[in-house]
Amino acid sequence: MGKKTGAHIVWDWNGTLFHDNDAIIGATNAAFAELGLTPITMEQYRAMYCVPVPKFYERLMGRLPTDTEWEVMDATFHRYYTEHRVRCGLTAGAAELLAGWGAAGRSQSILSMYGHDELVPLVRGFGIEAHFMRVDGRVGPSGGSKA
Repeated sequence: MGKKTGAHIVWDWNGTLFHDNDAIIGATNAAFAELGLTPITMEQYRAMYCVPVPKFYERLMGRLPTDTEWEVMDATFHRYYTEHRVRCGLTAGAAELLAGWGAAGRSQSILSMYGHDELVPLVRGFGIEAHFMRVDGRVGPSGGSKA
């Protein structure tokens, strides 16, 4: 990678470099449907989303989900997301931006709540792994915080 100088960017993956907004909102609404909850819009999602994820659900439900509800919602979310992720790609202009930042002698990394074992091959598959000093995804249970 060569010597890097200046600022270091730590990128988020989902919804930032990876344009998966439709898969995310679809998975969220699939999880809500399991509990008979009303679907939300992308605008509502953007306005209310927070981590840890159960707090996001609390904002929408008016209470924290029970452990059983969380397990159902989490499993549904990940099942739906995994099925629909394959239709997603990099955000327009992301590859060029990453290349330009690196060409300017600056460094960058990815820090994501997306599972590490899924994240690394996905980044590699888009041919952008060499732009990053580190690619770190979540290694523990979902719903918490970033790596």
